[in-house]
Amino acid sequence: MASSLSTRLTKGLFANTFNQGVNLLIQLAAVPIFLIFWGAPLYGEWLILFAIPAYLALSDIGFATASTHQMAILVAADKKGEALSVFQSTWLFVFVVSLILLAIILAAVQFIPFLDWFNFSQIKSQEIRLVLLVLCLQVFGGLQTSMLHAGFNCDGQYGLGTFITALIRLFEFALLIFVVVAGGGPLEAASAYLAGRLLGYVAMRVVLRRRVPWLKSGFGEARLAILKELLRPSFAFMGFPLGNFFNLQGFVLLIGAISGPTAVVIFSTLRTLTRLVVQFVTAVNATIRPEISMAYGAEDFDLIRKLHRRSLQASIWIAALAIVLLALFGAAIVEKWTGGRVAMDYELFYLLLGTVFVNSLWWSSLNVLYGTNHHQGLAIVFSVTNALMLVIAYPLAISLGTPGAVAALLIIELILAVYTISKTFTFIQENGATVWLEVIKPPLFLIDQAKTLISKA
Repeated sequence: MASSLSTRLTKGLFANTFNQGVNLLIQLAAVPIFLIFWGAPLYGEWLILFAIPAYLALSDIGFATASTHQMAILVAADKKGEALSVFQSTWLFVFVVSLILLAIILAAVQFIPFLDWFNFSQIKSQEIRLVLLVLCLQVFGGLQTSMLHAGFNCDGQYGLGTFITALIRLFEFALLIFVVVAGGGPLEAASAYLAGRLLGYVAMRVVLRRRVPWLKSGFGEARLAILKELLRPSFAFMGFPLGNFFNLQGFVLLIGAISGPTAVVIFSTLRTLTRLVVQFVTAVNATIRPEISMAYGAEDFDLIRKLHRRSLQASIWIAALAIVLLALFGAAIVEKWTGGRVAMDYELFYLLLGTVFVNSLWWSSLNVLYGTNHHQGLAIVFSVTNALMLVIAYPLAISLGTPGAVAALLIIELILAVYTISKTFTFIQENGATVWLEVIKPPLFLIDQAKTLISKA
């Protein structure tokens, strides 16, 4: 925490740039490798199975995210003892509840007729359940890793925590791909994926113990009163992974049920390409969010407004540039990327580009509500909107095909943009006209940050 704001932001931006680079590598490398070594039918079935364990990510009921921000606020107010209690209380809760939900999910999948619902032909019934077991355990490991990241975050070392998390994701993906290239099937691939996460978790825990020694592991400081205090913001945070499940995995399952695994491959490939825009925007916002939490703990609203404007300015310009490039070269990228195995659907592609641009307009405002634990209303709107539009997407997908379902995704982003921006501007008492006049100017400050990153590379 002794480092300056500029130093923390530079390290955070470096780490988040690396993290998004890892995301980019994983997303771009996965599609051609899976298509070459498994083929579209098996890859489509893997994508459907991969989407199901996302339910387990809901098992923290938002406590991990709420405690991350609360710990940063407490440390900024020089209350490390209270931050330790929050850390241990949340960890105990997440561990117990996720174990319970893991058992429930594994029991439930025994009764899902995958072969009938999703037209599976490549993966047999018994193997399906084993793959899901291993993937659920991997998600469980991810929940524990997120608590370690909260430890780095609260001490101002969020750059280091993000960097290690990215290394873990890169390592587990490398093991996964090694098995696929070596001829392994879904069960072997899932097992390698789990092994990478478990080894990474152990390494991250060792580093946290050395870098943040006051944040001790264990449950001796756990308090029921802390969980009660975090209950309201935590339940609200649950709306975000729930909404994301409807938005990300839900649409994959919907398209798979209506059009089959091959259509899932086309949709997922084009969506992965367009969501590269989101990766770039996330690198900026993920860097700034911990600083918003700390500024809120110090009651520095001037700094919050400045951080919000800078992140909004950077997000809009980065997204606009990336979308123009994808619009011009998207078809060529898909052809080279997939080796011609995935056909370009221009209507679908341009609709997806529209969704990510609208997303870039409101994500910085979400950051403010998120980082200060003032997100309760947004969480309800987020989850309900995604759930309702998934229902509406069903008849649209039947009548118009996959582009009909994507039209529902665009409507979701428009609703969330209007709500989130207005809510944030009111909360931090922003002048809308002044903000928009400022953010339409080129973000020249990013050039200075880029020079600093290059000099440190």
